Amino acid sequence: MRRFVESLPGKAVCHLVVTALLLPFLTLLTVTRAEAQIQTLPTWAVVDFVNRSPGGKGGEKIGALAADAIANELSKTGKYDVTPREQVARAIQQLNLVAPVTEATSLYRLAQELQATALVTGDVINWQVRPEGNGKQADVIVRCVVRDVASGLPVNGSAQSASSSVRPGDTPDEVLLQEAFSLVATKIVNEISTRSLPRGTVLNTFENSAFVNQGTRSGFKPNQKLIVFRGKEQVATGVVTEATFDSSTLRIERSYKGVRPGDKVQVVFAVSDIDASFGNRGEVRTITARKARRPNDFLVPLGAILILTAMMTGRGSSGQQVINRLRAEATFDNLASGPGVKVSFNTNQFVRGNQQKFQWQIWRNDVLNTPVLVAPGNASFVVDTAAGRAISWFTAPRNSVTVCTQAPTAEADVSPPGITPGVPYQYTVELIYRIDARDFPDPPTGAQFCYYQSDRQNTPGPATPLNRPDLNAPAQGVEIQEAVPFTVQSVVTANPIIVQYILQFSSSPQFTRGTTETLNPPVTSNSPSLISLGVIDTFNGRKGFIRNAKTVWWRVGARNIDDKPGPVPDASGERYIFSIPRSFTRPDNPPPPPGGGTGGNPPL
Repeated sequence: MRRFVESLPGKAVCHLVVTALLLPFLTLLTVTRAEAQIQTLPTWAVVDFVNRSPGGKGGEKIGALAADAIANELSKTGKYDVTPREQVARAIQQLNLVAPVTEATSLYRLAQELQATALVTGDVINWQVRPEGNGKQADVIVRCVVRDVASGLPVNGSAQSASSSVRPGDTPDEVLLQEAFSLVATKIVNEISTRSLPRGTVLNTFENSAFVNQGTRSGFKPNQKLIVFRGKEQVATGVVTEATFDSSTLRIERSYKGVRPGDKVQVVFAVSDIDASFGNRGEVRTITARKARRPNDFLVPLGAILILTAMMTGRGSSGQQVINRLRAEATFDNLASGPGVKVSFNTNQFVRGNQQKFQWQIWRNDVLNTPVLVAPGNASFVVDTAAGRAISWFTAPRNSVTVCTQAPTAEADVSPPGITPGVPYQYTVELIYRIDARDFPDPPTGAQFCYYQSDRQNTPGPATPLNRPDLNAPAQGVEIQEAVPFTVQSVVTANPIIVQYILQFSSSPQFTRGTTETLNPPVTSNSPSLISLGVIDTFNGRKGFIRNAKTVWWRVGARNIDDKPGPVPDASGERYIFSIPRSFTRPDNPPPPPGGGTGGNPPL
């Protein structure tokens, strides 16, 4: 065997065996490395560019040619999963949008439909086809912006110009334009692909300053505008005041939810602007830096979409109603205005504070053209009564998130009628809402707020103001130990409703929990006459605290069975309009229990 191993054939066999043993491990290593290279590319969707050339010459197809060229060049880089342009067109059609899509709300909806991580939008600033020697040539000027969908930030972009080659005079203009757009797309995508915006992490905060873990080495420099994020949520905006090699100081300009260590910061990207005019040979004369846009500029598609659009559609991004905890409940204030309806309201997280709530406006189904009540923005309820009133109300835009209206429109003062007891009412509520004008990219000069009007939202059900039930029998203060009839005057008026009546006994005139017994079943009737609650045993069968009470209080509650959720609950938790309580007393020598006997031992 030793001779064989040392021979040439033996060595060949040994090497073959070793290779066979190592081959599975080498294969596993190769597969592991290949799998490590698999990664998910960001999904970018390119929408038709807007043709902003003088007079819009060439129409919408010019913007489509530019977008096609940009999408094609982005696909060539292999860095992005570019949504096919045909799929973008289908999504636009499914959402009933019209290309080119420019309105911020529509762009946000389109991005959600396509599940894109970034939207690529842009403008064809100008284009021309001009004679050149014995042929002709096309010139184009294009500005492109890449916006991150999750954060809403303009994260990249470029503004460039390009010219096609000189072609014979009979060459179709579209062929020349396609070549020019392809060349300008190459320049734009090359710049986009080589650019990355500085990002950092907040290390510490002090008053209105934050310290970031990145500096000039990462691209931070003084006067840069930044946005501070916590997850995908914008929490503040700021500006770099100082930058060293490996750290920066950020001054907080606006804080929505406070800045804390661990928050992320990113520089806001300002895409350069480009002169729209051509020189003698088609060259663009100047390229200037576009004035840096506000860090919260994309609040139009994010803050304003997620807030203003939510206000106007009545829903937030998760489907929640912006006006929530809305209800109408019958109530009775004996010391003030008698029967009434309490209308309560609030807002969800899309409204950040009372400063944004300008005025609540409450509508009632019997008054068609005006609200019947108004309340200041910091209120949480109003009470509608039979009393007369005079109100001042307003209107504002409902369906535009891009126009800043500096003040709501004051409508003519009105004096709507009060409620009528016994009549069911349905209420709707709307909110005149305002946004700080600084949250808009180009607010009107001197504007402090931009005003909007939410859609009206209905209360869950009707509410019926009722007069207090008027107790009939037994009389106040009588001495009772046995079963007696209980009766009450109906609360039904001229309007036919079905009313539920309950009878309560209590050892306390306040009818608190633990001292109150509600007798079942309740009585339901639509009669406007005297209501019989039955012959009730006031002692036997009652709870211990009622049997042991020397004085027993009783009252009757009433409610329209169609009301939802019903009247305002009282101290015992019952949703009824209750009568003024009466009481009866126990005799000093109560009669023997049913079945005879004198007490002590039961009868034989």
